[in-house]
Amino acid sequence: MTAMPSTLVADELRLQLAKDPVLGAGNFLDWALKVSPDPRVPILHLERELKTFTGEKFQQLSLEQLARLAHLYARLYKKLGVRTADPVFVYLDDGVEYLIHYLALTHLGAIGVLTNGNMEPRIAAVHARNVGVAGVFTDASHIQALRPLVQESVTGFIVTEADIRGTQEASLPTYRRHEFSADDPIMIAHSSGTTGIPKAVLLQHERFFHGVRYRLGVPRVTGGERILSSLPHSHNCAIAYLMLALLSGTPVYIASDHSGRAVLRQIDTFKPSMVVSFPQTYVEMTECDMDAFDLSSVNLWFNGGDAAHESHIRALIRHGFHEQNGQRQPGSVFIDGMGSSEMGFSLFRHVHTLKTNHYNRCVGRPLEWVDAQILSEEGDKLPPFQVGRLGVKAPSVTTGYWNNSQLTYRSRLSGYFLTGDLAYRDEEGRIFHVDRTPDVILTPSGPVYGLQTEEFLLSRFPAIADCAVFGQEDGATGAVRAVAYVRIRPDSDLSGHDTSELAGRFNQELASAGLPTLGGVLAVGADAIPLGTTGKVLKRILRMNELRPTRQSAA
Repeated sequence: MTAMPSTLVADELRLQLAKDPVLGAGNFLDWALKVSPDPRVPILHLERELKTFTGEKFQQLSLEQLARLAHLYARLYKKLGVRTADPVFVYLDDGVEYLIHYLALTHLGAIGVLTNGNMEPRIAAVHARNVGVAGVFTDASHIQALRPLVQESVTGFIVTEADIRGTQEASLPTYRRHEFSADDPIMIAHSSGTTGIPKAVLLQHERFFHGVRYRLGVPRVTGGERILSSLPHSHNCAIAYLMLALLSGTPVYIASDHSGRAVLRQIDTFKPSMVVSFPQTYVEMTECDMDAFDLSSVNLWFNGGDAAHESHIRALIRHGFHEQNGQRQPGSVFIDGMGSSEMGFSLFRHVHTLKTNHYNRCVGRPLEWVDAQILSEEGDKLPPFQVGRLGVKAPSVTTGYWNNSQLTYRSRLSGYFLTGDLAYRDEEGRIFHVDRTPDVILTPSGPVYGLQTEEFLLSRFPAIADCAVFGQEDGATGAVRAVAYVRIRPDSDLSGHDTSELAGRFNQELASAGLPTLGGVLAVGADAIPLGTTGKVLKRILRMNELRPTRQSAA
């Protein structure tokens, strides 16, 4: 079998790209074509077959094919009446289609409102209405639920691939490529919606590209030669990673099924050197028999969004390999890259190996171009080990929320963007993430930080597959208490124990560590812990649930 020609771009060329002031998030594909050793070689490999409205089918795409499809869909959008700065709602099953629509809309200078297809249609419709979208492009699996919810608020088109199937390419108009300025809007991302309706996050040509520019300016990370992306590809984190990969000539497998077992199968088949995902997929992977899959190709696991838990990281890094003195050694590397849609890039970096031991919700230090501070409610910088609000200043951070000036200004304090997280730093400058601001549990005996408590339970009790700690009001007393929903691994040492015994064991360990104890514990199945579109636990929903009877929860 003939080996596929390499598409990897040399570090010298990557450095030239990093220094190019015209290159940005809106025009990166043109530069990727210029520096590619061979733009005809497949670089994107697709789990789910791509079908276009012209009848073409693809299981993989070269840069030339990707550019042609972006041009084709840009002409389609031109025919649909899309103009410069029009926000267009894209709501699909996950896959490479999001990248194609992003590219097509940026060709016109329009703004892709890329929306996760797992978002509940009712919430997606509110998000579209809040943005004030000029049109909607969706698919057969979403249109029936979405159309009646948006048809009154959307004055432009509402179409699916099926509606335009058979359209002749010759019938589509030409268009003039948009020339970008640094501040031009190019995408409206959305937050995870953990606190309610997702926030519409504005991303711009230069700011959105800043993190990619930084990565291009440093040598290619060892292990980053072949990537499996299990991110939701509507997310700006995924778009940023695809920008970096295509400019670097890195082959990428685009996963559409992000369940743990599916991703393990994909790793076994595609043999990536690097896997990129959000935490929930990694959680699900660790619940499978990972030894049943060939994971020997993996050098790096990259985690975006929320920080990962120690128990899940340790389960992953015992697989794969790392290089030491030019020799392969057992055990891979896990890079925790805490970020958010608003940050525009993962602004913190923490590297875990079999030999490191900095956990306890440590997200590492900020990147060198990031100013991160722990702030009081009044905006004062707090000393080490004092919990406060995490604020960041960075060239990648959003300038604000689309159509919401009030929220934009409320998200700033003393010149810092408030990430919505509570954290502290140690004397060496490492940041420790303890909870999301709205999720702190204010009990009569003091605050309980749910994420910190979850981390402790998961690290002390390997029998716990996953857990969620949240606050609930006791119907009898009116007091708020911390409650843990725990998923126990089958056939573990905790399996079959009643919840009062679980609560006793958990609280004994928590008290010994000087942490607040729990007011209730309930062993649950996976469906009892609601997740948002990116896998984050929706604690606002858990807080609305009533506690089960005393025999199922224990104080």
